[in-house]
Amino acid sequence: MILFSLVVLKILLYVKSFKTTGEFLEISYQYNVNDYFEAQLSTNRGSFGYYLILAMGILCLLYEILILIGPRKEIWISVLFLAAWWCIAVLSYPWKLKKDFRKNPNLLQMYTTSIDSERIETRSELSQSTRKWVTYIKFKETRNLFLLYLDTRVFEIIPKRAFSAPQLEEFRKYLQVYKLTK
Repeated sequence: MILFSLVVLKILLYVKSFKTTGEFLEISYQYNVNDYFEAQLSTNRGSFGYYLILAMGILCLLYEILILIGPRKEIWISVLFLAAWWCIAVLSYPWKLKKDFRKNPNLLQMYTTSIDSERIETRSELSQSTRKWVTYIKFKETRNLFLLYLDTRVFEIIPKRAFSAPQLEEFRKYLQVYKLTK
């Protein structure tokens, strides 16, 4: 119990030090299609559709191996059809994401984001949002992005390239202080 109290006190003092010193981060960035693609792929990787397509690909491969080593070689047409369907499903996904990205004017804007101990405020020519840290339920850090989740499927994207090295470490501290889970 004493250890828990010390941890809570340390967190409160750390948060208070942000408030009293007036420290905040301000970053600017513009999304690109690779950001959008990485965010969608990272989020969809655990989805049913992802596993369905993966399973179909594995089944196609196994089925083709069985046909090649088995006595019935005339079924190759059905395997070819199944393999073609799988390739179309896999190859059309990036094309669909690129099309979605280009159609959304909000994603093509230049953003300025201010981050402090109480909130994250994001502004562009078309929109503005201010969210307190408590509105985020978790975050995910990918190779190039931070995804801040408002719900299990709704997230905000912050590219790592927008941060300087010290700002990046400071942002990670905010994520730890507010106990956002990965």
